[in-house]
Amino acid sequence: MSNNNQNWEEDDFEFEDDEPTPAPQGNDLVKQLRKADRQKEKRIRDMEAELNGLRAQQRDVEVSRVLETEGVNPKIAKFIPADITNADAVKAWLIENSEVIGYNPNPQQSQQMQYADYESLENMDNVLDGAPSPGQLDNQYQMLNQVQTQDDLMRLIMGQD
Repeated sequence: MSNNNQNWEEDDFEFEDDEPTPAPQGNDLVKQLRKADRQKEKRIRDMEAELNGLRAQQRDVEVSRVLETEGVNPKIAKFIPADITNADAVKAWLIENSEVIGYNPNPQQSQQMQYADYESLENMDNVLDGAPSPGQLDNQYQMLNQVQTQDDLMRLIMGQD
């Protein structure tokens, strides 16, 4: 005997007694049929609600799993439309909206971009090598303020003291 602790309504099971029950008469039969129909409709609604809840829960788990494996912030899940339910659809949505959410579907491309960023930083560093430091700029600004003649200005531009 199983220990099934589900709440069953008493009307779900009919037990046969040794005594035959009298057949319902006319209007009483219609009332009993309507009552049975209402109970079935209620049971169907409850099962549909439970099914929808389980589907939503399964979708949330699937979306969270895909976001985690793709390395995307899990807070993005609230922006994914409800009709996207499987892993392939979630990945397709991520790729489609990659620019908006900051997702990079190709990590190798990301490394190539990082190398390009290093090259551009190195180029900037090379350009700035000849640039004066902030202290030198202050000194040049003071010298520019002290210019009174065109000859002073030319000496300053040519770098002659």
